[in-house]
Amino acid sequence: MQIIGGGTAGLTVAQRLAENPQLSVAVIEGGSFYEIDNGNYSQIPAYDVQFSSPDPASIQPLVDWGIIASPQAVCCAFEHLFVESSPTPYHVGDQSFTFERLLAYFRKSPHFTPPDYAKRGPGSSLLYSPDAFSSDGGPLQVSYTNFYQPFSTYVKLALQKLGLQNIPGMNSGSLLGFSEFTLTVDPVTGVRSSSETSFLQAAIANSTLQVYHRTVAKKVVFDNEKRAKSVLVETAGVMYELSARKEHRSTVNRSAGWEKIPRSLRGGLSNGTLTDLAKFPGDWPELELLPLASAAAPAADSDNYAIASIALLTTTSRGNVTILSDDTNQNPVVSLNWLLTATDREIAVAGFKRARQLAAATGITVGPEVLPGAEVQTDEQILDFIRGTVGPIHHASATCAMGRRNNTNAVVDSKAKVFGVQGLRVVDASAFPLLPPGHPQASVYMLAEKIADDILKAK
Repeated sequence: MQIIGGGTAGLTVAQRLAENPQLSVAVIEGGSFYEIDNGNYSQIPAYDVQFSSPDPASIQPLVDWGIIASPQAVCCAFEHLFVESSPTPYHVGDQSFTFERLLAYFRKSPHFTPPDYAKRGPGSSLLYSPDAFSSDGGPLQVSYTNFYQPFSTYVKLALQKLGLQNIPGMNSGSLLGFSEFTLTVDPVTGVRSSSETSFLQAAIANSTLQVYHRTVAKKVVFDNEKRAKSVLVETAGVMYELSARKEHRSTVNRSAGWEKIPRSLRGGLSNGTLTDLAKFPGDWPELELLPLASAAAPAADSDNYAIASIALLTTTSRGNVTILSDDTNQNPVVSLNWLLTATDREIAVAGFKRARQLAAATGITVGPEVLPGAEVQTDEQILDFIRGTVGPIHHASATCAMGRRNNTNAVVDSKAKVFGVQGLRVVDASAFPLLPPGHPQASVYMLAEKIADDILKAK
């Protein structure tokens, strides 16, 4: 079996399949080991913002495909660097996708370490649910940060003032409220735990898994019955085919709060926006509040700054990806289409106002607002500022959406099998039929665990 792409899902699937000694498994990966290609920038959590700027000049070619999104007339007049909770039974036509039935797969990957209060210091206690994890889980390391920022104390008080409930973690299927994130960080070394450090290293040590790194997949080759039989690849300019007997798979410290737009701001939304919001489930949050104890915008001095960011979780605008060539060395055209709909623009303005309320509720602001400044007050002024500063949280998804066979937008079925061909599956965030409101890393691991289990059970 061949896995194209050694990312979060790809390496998880590869390692689980390689646990079966009767299977031979290969991973085809265009990059290499990030410890070599990107060093500390990929290993130390505080460096996670490196090479994630919207400036195309910030591309690190050894770890980034360098895909540039097209300029947007509605949102932004400049180019953006495009950086790359779960599907539902309704969308995919499969009752195995209820949360209760997926929970075992959510719990399978992580090895959870509870918070170390001796390292975190006084006042750092938090609510969390140990039942969200399994004592048998692993090999991925999941933990809470050992450094508790003083800013976090004021953020918690601010979120409570705004009416959000302190919930026991974000790993139990409910998000409305606020809590501290769990992180994929090794609690002993303090470095990043990834599918490479956990799943791939375990497979290298304990199986016959073969890794073709710095090898770009050029084409999936099909026989006359539309069954995938091999992959045409290129390594250092040399083209060759890798054949498979079975299948190919393509994988392409902080506190935060999730909430509905509060009544005080909801009254300013149009009927059209309220109608769009009513289409989402009742427990689906509409805003994520993301306060950060750092300046994510230019400042004229060296003082300490914090920023209150908002993520929109009920977007109605849809981007698209257009293939220009059958040569994988030529990047596709990516149209983000941010703020394309009036609904998204109204929600963005409401979210901005909520961010101001969050900053004020901390009680520790000194001096006037730095960015955009107190003079920006009208909805038009706020929207103009948003258009020039909006950015992604790197959660691209749904370009190979999972769904029912009669859904013209679906690419794969609930077993991740590509419609119209045989022996080919897509297992990563691109197979999501929609983007869940929570950060999707756990859901990607879950999907990989579930599909690997399906394959091993010959489903």
